[in-house]
Amino acid sequence: MPTIESSICDITENVWSSVLGLPITRTIGLLNEPGITGCVQIIGAWHGAVMLRCGARLAERAATIVFEIEEPTKDQIQDVVAELSNMIGGNIKVLMAQPTRLSLPTVIDGTDYVARMPGSRLFSEVGFDCEGHRFLVTVLEKVPDQEGPAA
Repeated sequence: MPTIESSICDITENVWSSVLGLPITRTIGLLNEPGITGCVQIIGAWHGAVMLRCGARLAERAATIVFEIEEPTKDQIQDVVAELSNMIGGNIKVLMAQPTRLSLPTVIDGTDYVARMPGSRLFSEVGFDCEGHRFLVTVLEKVPDQEGPAA
C-alpha cells in the first residue's frame, strides 16, 4: 500500500505535469522566499486541509504558462495557485475516509505571513523542486476532540 507521502508525490507530479508541463523532483528543505499559499479544506468523514505553498517567482512562472502571457497580473498568479491547490487537494481528498467535500480554495499572498489552521496538526508535508524553485504540499488534519462523554 502506498504511503501518503508517495501518493502526494504522484498526485503533485501528475497535476504539475498536466497543467504546467514542468518536471518536478522531491526535495527536502524549507521555502526561504516570499510566497503565496493556496489552501482547500476537506470536510466530512475526514477533516483537514491541503496547502500548496510556493515562492512568488514560481507562482508567476506557473501563471505565464497557464495564461500564455509574459507578465501575468497578481489576480492571475493567485488564480493559478488557487487552481493548483484545488486540483492537488481534490486528488488527496479521495484518499481519505469518505464521504468528504472540498471547499473552494483560499489564497494567502504576501511577504510576512504564517498560514495555520487552529485545531489542526501536521499530517504530512512534502517538498518539491521545479526549475530551481522549491514548493511545499502540506496536509493538515483536524485534531480529534479530547473531550470524552460527560460523567
